[in-house]
Amino acid sequence: MGNSGNRIQIMKKLCIIILLINPVISFAQEDKGKIYIDKANTLFKQKNYNMALLTYREALNFDVNKAVVYYNMANLYFILDKPWVSIIYYKKVIKLAPEFINSYLNIAKLQYKINEYQEAISYTRLALKIKPNNEECLLLLGSCFMRIGAFPEAVYYFEKAKDIYPYKSTAYYMLAEVYIEILDYDSAISVMEGAAEIAKNSIQIHSYLGELYYTTSNIEKAINTYEYIIERKKDEKFAYYRLSDCYIKNGQKFLAIDTLERAIENNPDYIDAYISLGNIYFEDDFLDEAEKIFIKAAVIDQERVQVYIKNLGITYYNRNESEKLKALYLKTLKISSTLALVIRRYITI
Repeated sequence: MGNSGNRIQIMKKLCIIILLINPVISFAQEDKGKIYIDKANTLFKQKNYNMALLTYREALNFDVNKAVVYYNMANLYFILDKPWVSIIYYKKVIKLAPEFINSYLNIAKLQYKINEYQEAISYTRLALKIKPNNEECLLLLGSCFMRIGAFPEAVYYFEKAKDIYPYKSTAYYMLAEVYIEILDYDSAISVMEGAAEIAKNSIQIHSYLGELYYTTSNIEKAINTYEYIIERKKDEKFAYYRLSDCYIKNGQKFLAIDTLERAIENNPDYIDAYISLGNIYFEDDFLDEAEKIFIKAAVIDQERVQVYIKNLGITYYNRNESEKLKALYLKTLKISSTLALVIRRYITI
């Protein structure tokens, strides 16, 4: 009985010791795990991805939030272009944290990236169950359906995203792209006109709309749109370029010239404006004006202008205008000997 009583007393003492020690062990492991995670996070930020992966693996040996570690590892494999491994780790996160929407969404994005559109649709729908009106989910679903040619479904999800988030532009662009894909330009224009009405100061939206007008030969509306853009952003180069083209298509060449001159005034190094302006003068046989523009352009980018200088020289040569040809040679020589060689072959000095 004495020995039995002693054993009971010893066991009680051991239980007390274990109860006291276990929390210490748990906290110690948690602290060490946190150290590894912090180190891995730092390596991640430093783009030392392989070492970050190894360090996250070390952290898993301790009492840590495994869902967080797996999620970071999945992100790393995504960056390292190992989508299948990344998917495995996102699935591990789903088992541990089934309500975490990003895991489903990231799997869907990866499946989309590797052209597994049906799988992407399945995982996006799971994400959408967690957060029914998530914009990213709606846009991704629309994109998947667009890729597989299911255009009515694509329209449905892009429309839904547009209606829920009317002040965000992405859904408008994507919806317009669907309509363009099925050659329904009227609907594409209608969508982007709605976007432009909401975002009156968005240069990007108005530029897109201008291109739709231009593509569908709605020249008057294209002109109004590009003038609207220039009024708000005087250094918007492409708007000048496209506007001048619209005026030419509309038979308003003097307005095209005026537009290109405005483009140069507001963007002194805009080489495309010089070339377009020079070509208008050249085609209308105003060679002196064309020469002035091309010489100015050559100072900015002689390589781009070389062919136009050459055409001018050939024209002078064919017309036996030797003095003009020599003068052009001397002007180009002041810019560079390489450019002058383009003219030199046509003259004897």
